[in-house]
Amino acid sequence: MKKHFIPVFLIIILGIIVYTNSFRNEFVYDDIGIIKENVYIKDWHNFLKIFNTDLFCLGNKTDVKYFKYYRPLQTLSNMVDYSFWKFNASGYHLTNLIWHIVNAILVYFLIYLITRLWKPSLIAGLLFVAHPIFTEAVSYVSGRADLMFTCFSLLSLILFIKYTRIPPSTRKYYYVGSVISFALALLSKEAAISMFFIIVMYDWLFARDSSPVLPKDRIMRHLSFFLVVVVYMGLRISAVGFDKVHGLETGVYLKLLAICKSLALYTSLLFFPVNLHMDRIISPVTGKAGILNPPVLISVILLMLIIFITVKSYKYSRTIFFGILWFLLSIVPVFFVVLLKAGEHVVYFPSIGIFLALAVLAAKIWEHSNVSKTKWLQKILTICFAILICIYSALTIKQNNIWKNGFTLYSNILKYSPGNSIAHNNLGVYYKTKGLGEEAIKEYNEALRLNPNYAEAHSNLAIVYGEKGLLDNAIEEFKKVLILNPDYTRASINLGNAYVQKGLPGEAVKEYRKALTINPACAEIHNNLALVYAREKLLDEALKELTIALTLKPDYVDAHNNIGEIYRVKGMFNEAIKEYKKALEINPNYKTAQQNLSKLEQNMK
Repeated sequence: MKKHFIPVFLIIILGIIVYTNSFRNEFVYDDIGIIKENVYIKDWHNFLKIFNTDLFCLGNKTDVKYFKYYRPLQTLSNMVDYSFWKFNASGYHLTNLIWHIVNAILVYFLIYLITRLWKPSLIAGLLFVAHPIFTEAVSYVSGRADLMFTCFSLLSLILFIKYTRIPPSTRKYYYVGSVISFALALLSKEAAISMFFIIVMYDWLFARDSSPVLPKDRIMRHLSFFLVVVVYMGLRISAVGFDKVHGLETGVYLKLLAICKSLALYTSLLFFPVNLHMDRIISPVTGKAGILNPPVLISVILLMLIIFITVKSYKYSRTIFFGILWFLLSIVPVFFVVLLKAGEHVVYFPSIGIFLALAVLAAKIWEHSNVSKTKWLQKILTICFAILICIYSALTIKQNNIWKNGFTLYSNILKYSPGNSIAHNNLGVYYKTKGLGEEAIKEYNEALRLNPNYAEAHSNLAIVYGEKGLLDNAIEEFKKVLILNPDYTRASINLGNAYVQKGLPGEAVKEYRKALTINPACAEIHNNLALVYAREKLLDEALKELTIALTLKPDYVDAHNNIGEIYRVKGMFNEAIKEYKKALEINPNYKTAQQNLSKLEQNMK
């Protein structure tokens, strides 16, 4: 292992150098929902719950907004981070960097294990750790799913390779470790399923067992991995089901052309990482003559070239063949799922196949120069890779700054995609959090100009109107949201709140009741309905709703405080004091309950 010390040390140092400036970055985009608004990560009592729920629904049952991402280990890693860092984003960025550096080291060891050459393996590891296209996975906290599933997938393949190369008497532990690592990869991100096919492909191409293996025995040792996939599918279906495929609602022909465009784009970005930005939108292919469109035609030609190189490489080098197939097998299925809007993070795992192919190609050039005594070729190759690593490192350091905060991120997206309605909406959310209401309204309106049916932008615009006292405008926008998405519970709650502010209790009650038909288990709706009843002096009805709210959510401090207020009005002072104290037991810093308790105790003296 001593010979690996320097390569591993260099990878670690380079990783720290290129990503240190990411530690000052804030939470952005999905980080808000996955981390800041996620009550599950704050309490280890929720450990088992994370294996039976959706990544984006944790702790927020008022919004019917299911993306059906089943990634319990990503949430578990955030629970660990929260235990150490709370909401200090720097700690989460440090964790991401550790995952990334470990992955780069695993890339080095994997390629060394296959090639037995440390120089090309080191070059691949350094290129991987410094590549700027990976900032979306590393500098973006929510990109951790790619880091985690890549780590466990690489570990699974490395252990499987070791398993095939040692005597049967001692190798079972490597096999078990490989299967467990594969299971952990699946629980980190859905895309890990491609590792099953990669392991099978490796086994049939390269496996050098210490004793002959019959084809049926080779198939049997793949069975455990297949069973892991089956169990994972069962867990996923029971927890979140499956989401519909996002992309073109078109025939196979146009869909394949769109996949060619996506593949061409992300392959070119892997080699020429310029103009990088999140939420990259690929224009759809339309019409029967779509293939004659120049960008599409070029993409198809590039795909045919990749296929030609892949086929030819089988005789020249099975390792290069394996690397290219690794890339295709792991990235093409992604484009079937997210056809026209895939982030740059999708190349994180597939790129390893390209790095493997390049490392083997470099090794063959190196070997040829030794045979032909052209040492100058080795020097040129080394200098070229050194320059490329320096360029990639500089670009990565620069790219990290784009992830500094919401303004820098969304402004960068709009620089390259001014018609991106999501970026305009998210920039509006950023402005709102900074107290810049007018700027937020402009961005929401621009998002709606680009996409009039954008329910979330209507909702965000309504919230700003409500905060500015423009209740009629807010009510109008909330109604538009519910026309577009009748199941949007949060919009229904907010519409009821707007009616309360406007002095229309009857309309508020109707809206809250409507919201309860959509989401009867939402404690907040029962609490808000109780407040309306209390203002109308319907104290028994209010008490009934608050009791339901506490049945649904026993630690609901607002409901405890509100029950205390109703008991106070009814003259049940001792019961009121008990409820105030319950609220303070849950949250000792709850000022409203503190004030109500203090005031009542003084009046009773």
